[in-house]
Amino acid sequence: MNFFASWVFRCPKWIYFKLKYPDLERIDPKVKKAGNLGEKIALNFLKERYRLYPTRKRKLHFDSFNITGKPDFRVLGKNRFEIVEVKRVSNITRIPKKRWIAQLNLYLEMEGLKNGFILEISKNKIRKSKWKFNQLLFERSIEFYEGVYNIIKKGEIPPGRVGECFNCSYKELCRELCFSHR
Repeated sequence: MNFFASWVFRCPKWIYFKLKYPDLERIDPKVKKAGNLGEKIALNFLKERYRLYPTRKRKLHFDSFNITGKPDFRVLGKNRFEIVEVKRVSNITRIPKKRWIAQLNLYLEMEGLKNGFILEISKNKIRKSKWKFNQLLFERSIEFYEGVYNIIKKGEIPPGRVGECFNCSYKELCRELCFSHR
């Protein structure tokens, strides 16, 4: 089974749907457009400050599954490479979401690097938050994927997660499935 680094700590039911029914995903075009714009803004921001290098798709291999990922950017600054993960947000909160930090952490492991940063891009602000590779967070990320894998392997649908439904790309399918199993 192949998971993606960007799925870490996401709703387990969303991951199940993404694996089993990729064609039924409904991505809001506005969300997609905002994400693309965020990457363009990030590219311009990074070009002014760093030397950019191409990124490649990488895999982490485990007994029962793989985790695949491709960082948004790889930059050289102050004589060291860093990985950059870009997030387009409507509002910048106090700290980045845990799953974004975990995603960056997985990329750091894939690339064999110790440092990276998350660029959060809002309407009128860019925040750069630096992060170092964290072994405990890496282990918890792998445990998360193992848990999802074990539920799916048993032929079960993983539970959903409250609070992540509003912008979910599978909310219609999830509602249909929930109502049909009552």
